[in-house]
Amino acid sequence: MPPAAETAAPPPKWEVGPTEEVVQAFIETLVDPRLPLSVSIDDPPDEDAHRSVARQMHAVVVLYNYYHRKQKPELEFLDFVPFSKLALSLRPNLIPFMKFTNESESIEFDGNENGLSETEKSIKNACDISKALDANKDFPTIENCPVSKVAVLLIDSKRENCLLQFGSATEGVWSLIEKEVSDETLQEENNVGNKRKRKAVLDNDSQSLLQLAFDSVKAITGFDSSDLAVLEIHVTYSLSKEKSAVKFYMIECSQTFNKNQTVPLDFLVESLQGPLAEKFDGSWSTILNIIEYCQMFPYLPFISSWLPRKDLCVPILIEPFRSSVPISASSNDGIDENIGNENGEE
Repeated sequence: MPPAAETAAPPPKWEVGPTEEVVQAFIETLVDPRLPLSVSIDDPPDEDAHRSVARQMHAVVVLYNYYHRKQKPELEFLDFVPFSKLALSLRPNLIPFMKFTNESESIEFDGNENGLSETEKSIKNACDISKALDANKDFPTIENCPVSKVAVLLIDSKRENCLLQFGSATEGVWSLIEKEVSDETLQEENNVGNKRKRKAVLDNDSQSLLQLAFDSVKAITGFDSSDLAVLEIHVTYSLSKEKSAVKFYMIECSQTFNKNQTVPLDFLVESLQGPLAEKFDGSWSTILNIIEYCQMFPYLPFISSWLPRKDLCVPILIEPFRSSVPISASSNDGIDENIGNENGEE
């Protein structure tokens, strides 16, 4: 289970790098490979380049403003404007990806996002997410947060390895099978006579969210629900949407995984221990293993808790066409869930 939400993180056992040097290290690892070698007004970035840099900068912001500062919360939180200006000073090649930040030396943001570039919107969103998560808490408070995403950790039948996707959320980073819960997904239009009735399908409907998880697995792997067995279900925080939650499914699969997508579970947990950056020969560099698996941080407490008891874990009995599914959520996540038994009784 995740630690208590109000408990401050203990002091780190390693040196925590200063703001500018660590942000530069994150940009060097995640953003530099996507930046143009030179800046030219005659050759502006295309939409794919804007989208790519925006995704990478989102990761940089969350890594510094939330995860790095969790190791030393007294470090300065950088909001949208100071973060954008720092990034631009560190990497002038970001100029084509900025609109608002590039206008003048002294700028004040009025909250209107219409004048922001895609990268600037991504930076602002990541700052807002990081601030809401609060690096001073050991685990975020997500009470009453709506579920905005389902995420699946697919585990092999030996319960030793998992299937991850490379570069699907952030380029150069491994992540789970995920599916956003959009308004279109959440609501179903039903025709009743001449009237249209809106029905909330996934709001507090565990069975429908589970079906969405199964569908996501099939879309990525081709595996049917008959190949899958739900081991545990949790609720954790989201890194992609402010003040929202993720329904996290740990699912065993009887099929063989693609070797290129297979990661040992013990290695995954071990890779996420320690600092995000270390000092080598006078300069700060990222720890590549941690950066490569940083999208797994929200799920790490649940995976770490499950591994010692994996041989004792019995799959959850999921009855078809029932909306009440047992939830193995942390008491610290604060989300109100209808937790019932296999028969859907409370």
